[in-house]
Amino acid sequence: LMFLPDDAVSSMALVCQQWHQEIGQESPNLWRRLLARREWPMPDYNATSESSRDVFRTSFLNHYTVVRDIEAVGLAIGAIYSGASRKLAEEKEAVCEVFSAR
Repeated sequence: LMFLPDDAVSSMALVCQQWHQEIGQESPNLWRRLLARREWPMPDYNATSESSRDVFRTSFLNHYTVVRDIEAVGLAIGAIYSGASRKLAEEKEAVCEVFSAR
C-alpha cells in the first residue's frame, strides 16, 4: 500500500471488505508513512485520546483535502485565463437553447 499513489489508497479500500479493514483499521503505520512521504508535519498524537491511527489518518486526510482543493482552484483560474471557460460557457448556452426549443 505504501508504494501506491495517495489517491489509489483510498480507492483500494473500496475493493473488498478485507482491504477496507486493512487500510482503515489494521495498518496504523500506513497513515504515518503517507504523511512522511509528502513531508507533511506529524501530529502530536500523545496530546489526544484518539488512537494513533486515527490521529495520523485524520491529519493525512485534512492535508490531502487542502492540497486537492488548492490544485482545483489553480486549474480553474488557469482555465479562466486561457479562455477555455468562455468556450465551455458558449457550448452550454448552445445546449440549453437546443433543449429549450424542444
